[in-house]
Amino acid sequence: ACLRQYCEDFLADHISNENCLTIWREARVSSCKVLANEAWNFVHREFPSIKTTADFLACELDDICLMVASEDLNVPHEEEVVDAILLWVGHEETRRRHLPRLFSLSRLNLVSEDFILRRLLTEQMVLENHEVLEMVRRSLEYHIIVARRHDECSPSAMYRRASAYDNFMLVLGEGKDNFYAYRFKTDEWFQLPPIPEDMGLGSSACSYGDDIFIAGGKNTMTSLYQYETHKNSWLKLSPMNMGRRNHVNVAVGHCLYVLGGLNNEVTTLNSVECYDIDKALWTDVGFLHKAVRSSGSAVLANKIIICGGKESDTITSRIVQCFNTTTNTSYMLGEMPSETCLPRTVISAGKIYLITQEGSVWKMKLNDRSSIIHQKSQLWDFARYWHGALLHGGIVYVIAGETPDNSELPDTWAIELQGVFQSVRNLRPANITRCMACLRTKMEKSMLKESLNMDVSRV
Repeated sequence: ACLRQYCEDFLADHISNENCLTIWREARVSSCKVLANEAWNFVHREFPSIKTTADFLACELDDICLMVASEDLNVPHEEEVVDAILLWVGHEETRRRHLPRLFSLSRLNLVSEDFILRRLLTEQMVLENHEVLEMVRRSLEYHIIVARRHDECSPSAMYRRASAYDNFMLVLGEGKDNFYAYRFKTDEWFQLPPIPEDMGLGSSACSYGDDIFIAGGKNTMTSLYQYETHKNSWLKLSPMNMGRRNHVNVAVGHCLYVLGGLNNEVTTLNSVECYDIDKALWTDVGFLHKAVRSSGSAVLANKIIICGGKESDTITSRIVQCFNTTTNTSYMLGEMPSETCLPRTVISAGKIYLITQEGSVWKMKLNDRSSIIHQKSQLWDFARYWHGALLHGGIVYVIAGETPDNSELPDTWAIELQGVFQSVRNLRPANITRCMACLRTKMEKSMLKESLNMDVSRV
């Protein structure tokens, strides 16, 4: 035992770039857990230097998979990991068949656009593999289609623990001070800079790239503000042509679209305005098939899907309508199983899921000019409105909400939707009851200093 311990201590003191992987493998085989951990931690710390060693190139596939998939890999940029994959696969012709598996374990969406164009799309191994080429195409879309960057968060877009950036959910409540960031990885909340104006109930927000755009609201009907995540500050933009609240606000292409809502005269609107982000110019572009407010919405390609809402104070809609941003025309797609107001939508694998005030979860499948909707699940004792919902990492985060009788909100729900949703999770950020929006983005961790002590119920 003493000799074994002496050998372990000696090897631990002499771990280097050239031998760390050999020591790690031998320690595992010999059940030397402490030594194996020491060597594995060294691999994590020094990965950029290790990837060019003979030891690394001699690794078996399973060991490479463990390294590439590790959350704790200490790399300044994901290009280091993808480059290591190409080096290992290129070392032997027979390894090329493993390229799809290894690329799927990397955070491919986080490599730079320049790296994709100059390195990946000039690499013969990539060009010859249709599966890998499709992954690279999706990664390029992540950079190019800025408006859709944060619609879904696949594993390939999740930052590693050592990265300077991380994935966050930004939550906008009622009042100018109720703007928070939630860090998924650590369950931490952070206070963000207050909105320059109290926009009031019924403001609406969307993400474009990594920034957030908030428009309208009961108090400032025509206002438009941009939250720049890289500066952690707000910027006032050109006002809308027509003031509105309880409207839909989404990004498509290089534009923002505001649709429907309620005006100062308490009239439900059918008008659609478009804001060209590059030109800083608002334009009236069309009309909805049916005037609505307090609707749910989702974007698929160039189409804005509007779900339910209120047609008037007394009429709740069950209509699903589409506004085509290419033709600036609107048409009815179909009807939902029942009327609903303020439904929240999440998108997974190109399918739209709606979470209603009553806790019904509906799945929507779109055809060219119609929609098919059927109920997937029911969240019992859910009843709430002005809540937010966001899908991240297989978990639906249900944010805040106001109950009809002001009763205590249940903690969690667990539902299975053909493996899409693993569970539903309830978060109650301080001071937020009514959630105007919850949006996913990335932020530099150094921007956010002190986390807040908030009530977070864990699954």
